[in-house]
Amino acid sequence: MVMQTIAATLNGTGYQTSAISCTHSSNCKETKDEAAKAEQEVFVASNLRSLESDVSSGGGDYTHAFADVLGCLDDGNYDEFLEVSRANYADIFSVSDPEVVYAHYLQALRSSPRLVKGCQRIVD
Repeated sequence: MVMQTIAATLNGTGYQTSAISCTHSSNCKETKDEAAKAEQEVFVASNLRSLESDVSSGGGDYTHAFADVLGCLDDGNYDEFLEVSRANYADIFSVSDPEVVYAHYLQALRSSPRLVKGCQRIVD
């Protein structure tokens, strides 16, 4: 279900194809970090209300999918991801602008040393 959520989110954006072709092209101008950031921004923008609802209710398909997009599913990091998300809910979702929500979310996740170390795709 999570992969279906991610695929549905990115379907039609053209971004998923771009990221894949970028990794196989010597003329690629986009770094892996830039690709990860763009994918994360698209996810938040496309799923803002569903993600907010999941965080407020303690987790669900959208929080799991976003944790996956951020590389936070390995080594039990998802529980910490949920805990940080719930603890920072008011700050993360204080505005309805997806770009600001994304920035607030990253700031909250970076407050956890475990997530900074364990999430493979949290970018600067």
